[in-house]
Amino acid sequence: MPGDEASEVLDTPAIDDDRADDVSLDTIEALLRDHWGLSGQIFPVEEKYGLGYLVDNGNLRYFLDMRDLADEQALRVEHEVMRHITRSPDGPQVPEPVATKAGAEVLTAEIGGMTRVLRLLTALDGDPPPEDRDVTEETAAELGALLASLVKSLEDFDPLIWNGEHEDDLRKAGP
Repeated sequence: MPGDEASEVLDTPAIDDDRADDVSLDTIEALLRDHWGLSGQIFPVEEKYGLGYLVDNGNLRYFLDMRDLADEQALRVEHEVMRHITRSPDGPQVPEPVATKAGAEVLTAEIGGMTRVLRLLTALDGDPPPEDRDVTEETAAELGALLASLVKSLEDFDPLIWNGEHEDDLRKAGP
């Protein structure tokens, strides 16, 4: 948040890439190496709001999230939510922002003629949901327990930090 050194945006030199929506793996490798000091296998991940890449360095896995510049404030708030959940004794395990070598959690870069906002998160271990969307009773119970611990950990979170409505607000869920 403002004044938080770890949340300051780091302006970087432009990274040339011919394809705005299909960022080359060479570009991703350069970003990871130059700003986080990381290398590893990179796998594109389907994302709702931008481009995503799973990075496996053989020891840990990370998620590189690449968004439109307009999403910068939402990413900062998501980091605050993650920190709040992590501090809660009842909170579930959540990804954590990984600071750049310069200490920033959010990074801006010119890629393919577009200014993008990037962040790197730790990736949690686990299996993806089933392709056929069939969920066992055991999985449904585990999901329910996860959501209950998440709700409990957010009981004292200040919703005013969103500065308005957020589209992922669980209070709006349902028919």
